[in-house]
Parts: sequence; C-alpha cells; structure tokens
Amino acid sequence: MRTWREYFPFKPYDQQIELISLIQEAISSGKSLVVEAPTGIGKTVSVLSSFLPFREEYKLIWTCRTHSQVERVLEELYRIKEFSGEELSGIGVLNRRDMCVNPSVREISKSPREAVVVCKEFRKIGRCPFHRKISKSEINEILEIGILPPSLLLRKCEEMVICPHEVFVSLASEADVVVCNYHHFFNPEIAPSFQSKLGISMGEVVLVVDEAHNLEKFSSEVQSKEITENTLNRASKEAKEFEAEEEFKEAKEFLEDLVEKNLKRGAEVLIPWEYVETSEEIDELGEELIFIGEEVWAERISLGKRPVSYLHSIGVFLLKLSSVKGSREYALFISKENGLKFEVVCLDPSLIGGVLEEVRSSVSMSGTIDPNAYSRVMGLDSPMKGKFECPFPQENKLTLIVRGVSSLKRMRTERTYEKMVTGIETCCKYTPGNVLVFCPSYEVLDGVLSLLSDKINGKKVYFESKEKDSQEIKREMKEFKERSTRGGAVWIGVMRGRYSEGEDFPGLEANSVLLLGIPYPERTPRVEAQIRYYEEKFPGIWRRERRGGYYKRISLGEYYAYWLPAYYALNQAAGRVHRSKSDKGAVIFMDYRVKQPKVWENLNPWIKKGAKIVSIEEMPFYLRRFWIGE
Repeated sequence: MRTWREYFPFKPYDQQIELISLIQEAISSGKSLVVEAPTGIGKTVSVLSSFLPFREEYKLIWTCRTHSQVERVLEELYRIKEFSGEELSGIGVLNRRDMCVNPSVREISKSPREAVVVCKEFRKIGRCPFHRKISKSEINEILEIGILPPSLLLRKCEEMVICPHEVFVSLASEADVVVCNYHHFFNPEIAPSFQSKLGISMGEVVLVVDEAHNLEKFSSEVQSKEITENTLNRASKEAKEFEAEEEFKEAKEFLEDLVEKNLKRGAEVLIPWEYVETSEEIDELGEELIFIGEEVWAERISLGKRPVSYLHSIGVFLLKLSSVKGSREYALFISKENGLKFEVVCLDPSLIGGVLEEVRSSVSMSGTIDPNAYSRVMGLDSPMKGKFECPFPQENKLTLIVRGVSSLKRMRTERTYEKMVTGIETCCKYTPGNVLVFCPSYEVLDGVLSLLSDKINGKKVYFESKEKDSQEIKREMKEFKERSTRGGAVWIGVMRGRYSEGEDFPGLEANSVLLLGIPYPERTPRVEAQIRYYEEKFPGIWRRERRGGYYKRISLGEYYAYWLPAYYALNQAAGRVHRSKSDKGAVIFMDYRVKQPKVWENLNPWIKKGAKIVSIEEMPFYLRRFWIGE
C-alpha cells in the first residue's frame, strides 16, 4: 500500500503530519474523528492524502455546504493526481437543478425540489432530449477524464447531449472520491436514493463533513416542516381550481382548531402534544392532498409553469405532524407575529447524525467547532478528537476590542450607532482593499445604515437586505469583490448570513472585518424548548456566572442550545479575513462584551492572541501601524 507522503504535493509541516496521523488512525480503527482546525492548516489536502492509500478498500464521500467547496475539493484532488502520477478518479454532484443542462427544466423550476418534479414529468412525456440511454463508449470517454468537478461534467454532458445526473449515477460507483452537499447524505428524503447509487455498503464509506459546525442546524431544519398563512390563502384558490374544496376545508378546520385552543397565550406558543388530536382520518387527508398536489404539478408543468402546489405542502405537513406527535424529539409551534405560521420543529439533530456512526469512519472538521459539544449533540459514541493551532504568522494578524460600545438591546441608541459608524469610517480610511462589516441582527444593520453615506473614504457601500432577492445579492457580492483592486468597497451584512460563513475572500477581497455585536438569538418559545430538551438530554452545569449579588448557574443544555451557536457565528464571521498564510487581516470587535469570560473562552485562540483593548479614538493608531507601518 502506498503511503500518504506519495500523495501529499507539498512539504508537510508538523501540524499536517499530526492531522494525517489522526485521520489514518480513525480509518484503520473504524472510528469517528472530530477536528477543530482553523483555515490555512491545509485540511483538504491532508484529508485526501490520508485517505488515498485506502482507496482500494473504501470510497471517500465528502459533504460540503456550497458549490464552490465541491469544486475546490476536486481541484485539490487533481493537484494530487498530477503530483502522484496515479490514475485517481473523483466526481462532484450539485443539486438537481444546478446539475441539469436542459434549459426548459431550469426555466420552469426555481428550486432543487421543483427540478426533480419537472425532470420526472419531462422524462415521462418524452420532453427531455438529454434523457437517453448512455452508451458504454460514452461512459468510457468521460471516465478517461478522471476527475470531474461539476462545472466540467456539465460542459461535457452538454456537448454530448446526455444527462449529467444519469452520468453521475453511472460513474459514482467507479469514483475514488465523491463530493456532494449535505442534502445528498443527510436529508432523509434524498439520502437513501443517493447512497444506493454508490454501489457499496455504508461500512465501505469514509465520510467527511466539512464545515461541520453547520450540521446541527442543518439536521434540525431538514427534519422540520412548516406552513404559513400565505400557504393557506393560496391553497384555498388552488382548491377551487382543482375541485378539492372539501379536502382543503377539512385541513383548514383542523388547523383552525389548533389556533383557537392555543394562540391566545402569546405571539408564538409551544403546543403541548396532548392538545393535538390527530387520527387515521388526518393521515388519509394528508395523503389525499399530496395526491391532488401531484396532479397540480403535472397540470402546471404542461402549461410551462412552476410545479408548485400549496395543497401538497399542507398534506406533507399533516403527515409529518401525525408521524411525530407525542415524540419528545419534536415540538409544534404556532406563531402570528408576521402572519400565521405552523411549524413542526426537530429538536434532536442526532436523529440523522446516526449516519456518522454507520459508515466505516467519519471525519467532522471545522475551524469553529467544540469537539466535545459536537460529539454529544450529534450522538457520536467515544469519537477521536483533535485540536490544532492557527498557522498564520502573528505579524499578519491584528485583533482590536473597542471599549464603550455594545449591541446590547438597551444600548441600541443613535449614539451607539454613531460610534459604530465612526469605527467603520476609521477602518475604511486605513484599510487597503475591502472591508467587511457584520451585524448581530437586521435591526443593528438598519441602525448603522441610517447614518452611513453611499461611499466611505471612496469605498462604495453594499449591504444585505431582506427585501433583496438572492440574484441581486449575488450580483452585488461579485461587484464588491471586483472592487478590491480598485480602491476597495464595504460590505455590511449579518452574522449567520450567507456571506459571514463559508464564503472565501482571498487577497484584498477582505482585509478588515468589523463585528458589531454578538449574535445571541431572541429567547423565543422555540429557543426555550430547545434549551429544555438539551437540559433533559445533557444534564449538568456549564458555568456559574455572577449576576449582581448572586451567582447564576448556566446549564450545559443552555450552553449547547443558546450560547455556543452564537459563538460559532462570531468566530466564523471573524475568520473571513484570514484564508491563507499570506493573508493579512484585522479583526475589530465593536462590543466590549467579547472580553466577558464566557465569550472570551469560546473565541478561537488565533483571534485572542495579541488582542488589544482600545478606545474608538485609539483605533487610527493601531490600524495605521498595522497597515501602513507608521
């Protein structure tokens, strides 16, 4: 068997050798491994080089959050292939809409689920020229390429007029490495079909979970269902059009009964399961609404419209509600703050986290993860753990904590926002290239924007907004990055948002980042329910905190459900400015609470090292010295 050194295309440093040793031990012993390792340590190349000596025995499945991450893993695999001279193979897959080359499917569908529905209907009625039998010679021609990132696979399939999804199905069992998104391996509605295409048992899979701090939230969301007042209103019109008024009326009466009994108690309420009266009739109603919804899909597709059915959504919700009623792992909420909403929420991410234990070995890794908390919450049984230091040179990092400012609710005044704007303006004055600003909420973002001009020191201001659609946001982010070499720009967004996590800003694309607070969630009934669930499952005390003249005990359950997710988000946002050893970046916390013990101990060590507590008036001195050297 070849060794990892024959695949590693660089001179490894000590931390990489230690990481590789851990991964190979986990694969050899069939254990799970949880790794906290910051950006820049070389996680991708280390994992690939660790696995490849085992490729005759196992297949590597690499799960990611974003399309760019899928491409990046396969680019690294190609580099290893060139270095080693070995015939390695890998393939990447995106969601069904983004993997489709039929323009008609992409035009009609606006989501991956819709693309699946349209694709199925087009194949059924013979409307897809790309859906045909693929010859052995065609498969061999594609196989010869060896490593197929999605972008290359799509171009090749378009040239050959064949379906990328069908090609993936044919090649997945042959590939050494398969790279996909979380949905393919963890979504209960997709995973069984995807796993069957791999051509191997789960015991022959080495699974990588990239950016694993996201898996807990993803796992809960993918197992939850909701319907809104808008769903009900549109379903009413749909019912009249498709002669389903009786079925809709029955479903609406069931839901209205829940509202009548419970919603008087508050804007959002947790509904005790004993108040929910489901029956076989409700199950049958749900199935009937789903059947009607599928007919609606077919009708709309025939008219060139999106396969959307609100009756179908209600049917799915009713079946989910009925199937989990009485389960302590789920909770039902009804809210009316922004229109009526019914939500069945999964409180236990380990329900699908079990797959981490079913495979031969799993490697969960992130730069912002608490290995102990992750292992417990995701249900891992005695996993191996590793923690690695940041490899960035200290002279390339600056961390400032600004006194006298905070995003605490009681401090969200015009004076506070004026201080934050002063900090942003100072940062823009001395920072070459681009500046990122991340807020703990849209309330803070709006408060800051109300005092900002369109440009700061010549840098154009871009900002996230709930009113902007995803395409507009993508276009503006592209413009923001392009301006990095033309004087720079400013991006103002929110933590836990699209660009505060998982997005890369190499070089001048992000040289400084300002964090205008800590993204603690509101203490809603949903958050309180999650805390109570974790307190029952994980009894114990996280810490004792002095409050006035007494000490308050904070439970482990509250830490896992409330505090830790906020610190993950804070660390992720701070890490946008450092993506490689050569990057130079400043991290500025405009919230004095960062130095509170419970926050400070949860910040990444590389952020804390050399941190300075300064006033707003002292910011120019430190930024000028860091960026200009004066």
